[in-house]
Amino acid sequence: MAGFAMVLGPALSIPLTVFAFSIGKFEVNGNNAPTFVSAFIALLIAVITAIAVRDMRAKKLNFFDIMIRNRDEILKGESVLWQVPTLGLILLFVSSFLMADCLFLMSNLMRSETNWDLSLTLISGLQAVVFLVALVGSLCTDTIRKALGRWTEKLNEKYYLPAGLGEVEDKAKTQALTKKIVPELLLSAGSFLGSIIGSVLIIVSLAVSNGATSGKAGSLACFLLGCCIMMTAYNMQAASLPSLYSKSLPINLRTVLTPWYGATVALGKLVAPPVIAVIGGATRDNDGFIGAQGLCIGVALTACICLWLSMRPFVKAIALSN
Repeated sequence: MAGFAMVLGPALSIPLTVFAFSIGKFEVNGNNAPTFVSAFIALLIAVITAIAVRDMRAKKLNFFDIMIRNRDEILKGESVLWQVPTLGLILLFVSSFLMADCLFLMSNLMRSETNWDLSLTLISGLQAVVFLVALVGSLCTDTIRKALGRWTEKLNEKYYLPAGLGEVEDKAKTQALTKKIVPELLLSAGSFLGSIIGSVLIIVSLAVSNGATSGKAGSLACFLLGCCIMMTAYNMQAASLPSLYSKSLPINLRTVLTPWYGATVALGKLVAPPVIAVIGGATRDNDGFIGAQGLCIGVALTACICLWLSMRPFVKAIALSN
């Protein structure tokens, strides 16, 4: 349902074109107002939910009580039960940052006179097409996950099973849990690689359209293809990262801490537009936005490497939490 909502989003965002105000030197207008409005609403709902929800099994502790009581373990990084959820939140932030970057580029660059100078109506239509293609691609997520599960079964289980699981009584249950978690981790890492590929295609399209008088249609097609890949990658991340984060939390604190991934996602959507706008606006041509996409590639590559290196800690944290 979330994918279908994303397809309808561009049409519903048309009334927001009347927005026009400034935050410092950053202008909020019809191009980026939908992103800001949705992010603020999501952030507000997530914060209210995270503060208001109380877990009876946790003796009515809220989020801030938990942070205070476990501050020593969190600050010193001594417990894998806190390290892994923290990494999960960082990955969720990166994922939403990359998605908001893609939305910002689609809203601003396609309307720019130096690029394709498209009308707002046509931009909304192209955005709907991009979201529809991304939705169709993300529908294959379950098939990809099952294929990764079959592939990992052929590998040596000792590579994925972490050491130090002696406290887990049911080893068979742990192995079954591992077979479910590893495909999710591989899917998430692969989706970040997809984000990198999409950013590279966007860089190519911007480099071609930078001062070019011809080849505009080809550069626009390359740009839209890159956006499709990035949005498909985001949909795959949205299907795996929240689940991994929730499963890695201690089971008695899950109700209290799970809503904070929504606040983290909203924060990523809020941070991306000003950052990309500042970097992209540093030059009059597309060189600034090319540099901004280089930043996105570096962030996505770091997330992919961290996911690959943290497979065993993820498995251990989820096994111990369950």
